Amino acid sequence: MSKVLDRKYIKALSTVKDRINNEKEDIWAGSENRWIKDMMPGSKGKAGELFIEEWFKLEDISVLPSVNGESDRLISGYETEIKLSTLWDRGILCFQQIRDQDYDYIFFIGVMPDEYLFWSVPKDIALANSIPQHSGKDGNDTKWLLIDPYNIPEWLKIYGGKMDKGLAIYKSQINNRNI
Repeated sequence: MSKVLDRKYIKALSTVKDRINNEKEDIWAGSENRWIKDMMPGSKGKAGELFIEEWFKLEDISVLPSVNGESDRLISGYETEIKLSTLWDRGILCFQQIRDQDYDYIFFIGVMPDEYLFWSVPKDIALANSIPQHSGKDGNDTKWLLIDPYNIPEWLKIYGGKMDKGLAIYKSQINNRNI
């Protein structure tokens, strides 16, 4: 191929890339939460753990290191896993790496461009509503939970929603020891 032809291909591909990128509406443009969306996946998980820790301290809710090492935190006496997802381009929240380990509850934090969502779900309920994340004979060791934040499933509504509702439900669960 000639250098002229190579440059034409590069130019054509560059134009295609620009057109495709311009067709997608960036719902995160100008969002104060953009920094979370742009984090690497492992950092997002850590941010979720630290967010719960700091938020719950402000609410006078006990947050300690996990006792058994199979959860993220010991919260109000319960081993608790913490998952965070930002809104994906497909318009869903995808909570990943859900494992059947020794913990009692999972906190799901949904980060949207303009708001946060929070659910506190018993582990067995979360696992029952999750799907295998990987295929193959060993594919069931990790699951994920896919949520349309604009159409919350009925089973999930009783465990939270917007942050204030989620916190109120969590406090009620703790007070009733039904979480």
